Amino acid sequence: MKIHPDALHAIAILATGIACIVIPGWQLLDPGPFNWHIAQPEFWQGGIEALVLICLLASAQLVRTRTLRLALTVIVAELYLRRHAVDAAAIVDIVYFELCVTLGAFAMCLCGNTKPRSIPEYLGSFVLGLCVWSLCAWTLSALGFGSLHDLRWLTLLLLIPAFAARARPWTVFVSERVGAMPKLGRICAGALLGWFLVQFARSAVAIDFDGLWYGLRGQYVLVGSGSAFVSSGLVSAVFYFPKLYELFLIPLSGLGSSTAITGITLLIASMLMAAGYEILKRLGIKECAMRFVGVAVCITVPAIANQTLQSKGDILAVFLLTFAWIKASEFIATRNRAALIWFFGLLLLATQARLSAIPFVGAMTVAVFIACFFQRTDAKPPARQELRLAWISLGLILVVTTFVTARTLLLAGMPTIGPDPLFKLWQLLGFHLKFPAGTLQWSYPKDWSDIFPLLTDFLFRPQRLSHIQISWVGNVWVWLAAVAVFAMLLAGRRPALPSSVLRPGLGLVLAAIVLMLCWGYQIRGGDGNYFIAGLVPAVLLSFAAAWGMVSALPRARFIFVACIGAFCLFQAAYGFMSAAWTTGTRPFDFTLNRGIHEFHMRERNVATYYGIAHIADYLRAQRGAVHVVGYVDYDPGFCLPATFEGLADISFSRRNLVEDRTLFLKYLVDTKVRYLVMPHEGHKAESIATKYISPMIASLSGELAANPAVHSIADSGYVMYDVSHLGEVHPTPQPARKSSAR
Repeated sequence: MKIHPDALHAIAILATGIACIVIPGWQLLDPGPFNWHIAQPEFWQGGIEALVLICLLASAQLVRTRTLRLALTVIVAELYLRRHAVDAAAIVDIVYFELCVTLGAFAMCLCGNTKPRSIPEYLGSFVLGLCVWSLCAWTLSALGFGSLHDLRWLTLLLLIPAFAARARPWTVFVSERVGAMPKLGRICAGALLGWFLVQFARSAVAIDFDGLWYGLRGQYVLVGSGSAFVSSGLVSAVFYFPKLYELFLIPLSGLGSSTAITGITLLIASMLMAAGYEILKRLGIKECAMRFVGVAVCITVPAIANQTLQSKGDILAVFLLTFAWIKASEFIATRNRAALIWFFGLLLLATQARLSAIPFVGAMTVAVFIACFFQRTDAKPPARQELRLAWISLGLILVVTTFVTARTLLLAGMPTIGPDPLFKLWQLLGFHLKFPAGTLQWSYPKDWSDIFPLLTDFLFRPQRLSHIQISWVGNVWVWLAAVAVFAMLLAGRRPALPSSVLRPGLGLVLAAIVLMLCWGYQIRGGDGNYFIAGLVPAVLLSFAAAWGMVSALPRARFIFVACIGAFCLFQAAYGFMSAAWTTGTRPFDFTLNRGIHEFHMRERNVATYYGIAHIADYLRAQRGAVHVVGYVDYDPGFCLPATFEGLADISFSRRNLVEDRTLFLKYLVDTKVRYLVMPHEGHKAESIATKYISPMIASLSGELAANPAVHSIADSGYVMYDVSHLGEVHPTPQPARKSSAR
C-alpha cells in the first residue's frame, strides 16, 4: 500500500516530535533532579494559575470591541500581577523603559527623522535612547557624580526631552498593531502576553546566584564608592567586566524589589521578540499568527527564557546581535550604507553588554562579507537624514564604549579582564593587572572524544550537564531542521528563504555550535547563556524553513502546529521549574495585599535564618556603603547592606590574598576594608563560602576575638570585627598598585 507523502510526513513529524519531548522530559524526572520540583504546590498550583491566565488573555482577544478587549486584558493582567505583588514594579519598569525609547525618538527627531512607526524604527529608538542615557550617566560618573541618587536625578531630568519628543510609547504601538490583526493573530499574541506576565511573577521568586552576587546589588558593588570609576576594592573578575547594562539598572536598585531590576530584562526581551517577529516576516512567513508561534517556540527555550529573569546583560547582547542581523540583511539586499553603519555599531555595543558576544560578532561579520561577495546587487543610496542618524548612533556607541572600556582599564589595568586570548594579548602589549583586581582561567583543554556524547547530552540528557540542566538549549531547533530536511527530500525542492537573511543568521548558528562542542569549559558543557545568541537564529531559521515546506500539506500542517504547541508547553514548563533552581510561583490563595518590597523582606528573612540579622541592621545604619569581607554563606552574605565580598570568592581570583598575612593586611588598608565577618565556632557550613576557611584568616580572627580593644558585633551565627585599626585608612581613594595576576 502506497502512503501519501502528506500522511508520511505527518507521521514522521508526530513521531520525532514526541521523541524530542518525551526523552528529555523523562530524563529530567527519573534520573534527573526535577522530580521534587514538580511535586511542589508552587509548581502545579502556580502552573494551573498560569494556564488559566493564558487562556483568559487569549479568550479576551475574541471580544470584537477594541476598547473592551483592551480593558479586559489590562484587568486580568493587573489581578495576576497584584496577587504576586509585582504590579508596582512592572509599572516602574515600563515607565523607565519607555523613557529610554522616547529618548531615542527625541534623538531621531533632532536628526531630521520622523518618529518611530515600525518595528525596526522602535528597535533603533531603544538603542539610541540607551546610548543617550548611558552617555549622560557615564559622563557624570567620570566627573564624580555617579551615585545611586545622582543617577536617579539624571533619569528624572531626562524625562524632559523624552516628553518633548511626543512619540507614541512602545507599549501603545504594540497594542495598536496587535489590535489591528486578525482574530487568530490576536489570540496568539494574548497567549504570549500570558507567558510574559508569568515571567514577571517568576522574577520575584526565581533569583539566581549571579543576580545576588552583583546584579541586584549594584548600589553597593558598582557605585557604592560614589561612581563607577572609583574602585570599591573588590577582587573577583566579575566586578571588572563591561558594566553597560548594570549601570543602566542602577536607578532601579535599592527599591526593595528584584522585579524592578529584572523586569527591564523582560522588557528588553519584548524587543527581542519583536526583532524575531520581524525576521520571520522577512523570511517569508505571511501569517502573523505563525510569526507569533515562531517567536513563542524561540523565547520559551529554557536557556533563553531563564535568562529573561536575570539582571545580567545576556538578553541585551542577544537583542543587539539580532537587531544587527536585521541590519545586515538590509545591507546585503540593498547595499544601504546606513544599514552597514548601524550593523557595526550594534556589534560593538553588544560586546559592551556581554563579553561572550565577541565570537558571535566575529562570526556574523565574516558571514556578512561572504554574503556580500556572493550576492551582488546595486547600491541603494540612503536618505540624508537616515545616513546622518546612522553616523550619530555610531558616534554615540563609540563614546559609550570608550567610557565602559576606560572604567575597566582604570580599575583593572587592562581594557578587558578576559577571556584568555585577550588577557594574554594585553599582557604582550605591556598592560598589567592592577591590585586588587583578580582574574580567572577562562578556557580549559577540550576532550575531543567527548563531542558526540556531549551533543547527545545537550539535546536529550541535560541532567548530565550540571549547569545546562537549569539553562537547557533545547532540541526544538534540531527537530525543526529535521522536519524541513525530510520535507525537502519528499518534495524535491528547497524552502525559499532569502539569502540576505539566511547567511548572517547561519553565521551566528555556526558560532554557537563551535562554542558548544569545540570549546573547553570548567564545567562540562558550560552554561546555556553562552550559546543563546546562536539559538535564536537556529530556531527562527529552522522554523521558517519547516513552515515553508509543510504549510501546503494539510495533514502535515496540522500535526506540525500541534507539535509546536506541545514544544512551547514543554519548554515553558521546563523553565517554570528550573530557573535559578526555583520552581513555580506561589500556591493558591486569594491574597491581594502583599507588599511590593518582596526583595527586602527576603533579605531580612534570610538574615534572620542564618543568624546575621543584627549585623545587617548595624551595617544598614552606617553612612554610605561600607566595605566588608569575610567567610559568610552565600545567601546571607549577599543580603548584607554593604560592599561585601566573600573571602572564598577572593581566593578563587587571588589565592595569595588569603594565605599571606602581610599581603592581606595591605589589602585591608589599600581597599579601606572596615569589617571582617566570621562564622561562630561550630558553625555548620551551608556552602563552600564557609567550608574551607584559610588558616591565616582563622588565626587573625582568633587574635581579634582575644583583643578586648577590638570592636565587634556578635550575632547568633556570625561575629563581625572592626579591622580599621589594622592599618591607616586613608580618607580618599588611593591609586591601586600594579601586580601580576596569579
